[in-house]
Amino acid sequence: AVWVHPEPFERWLKAFSPVPDSGRPGLGDVLVWRDGGRVEHAAVSLGGGYVLHKEAQGWFAPRQVVRLGEAIGRWQDDG
Repeated sequence: AVWVHPEPFERWLKAFSPVPDSGRPGLGDVLVWRDGGRVEHAAVSLGGGYVLHKEAQGWFAPRQVVRLGEAIGRWQDDG
């Protein structure tokens, strides 16, 4: 019901996110892509190598379940 802008989302991440460990994301882990330190994209891990995300912020963008590698490929930056 609320469009969350980057600043409130960053505050939520800092308040509720544990330090990431090495290894594959588990169920419910929030995955964040950054550009210049700023959140560019986020997805939620469903476990088993799948994530839930949507390609755009608009409500019209479909929610998708895709393989983690596919999401990484779509949002990977050359840098």
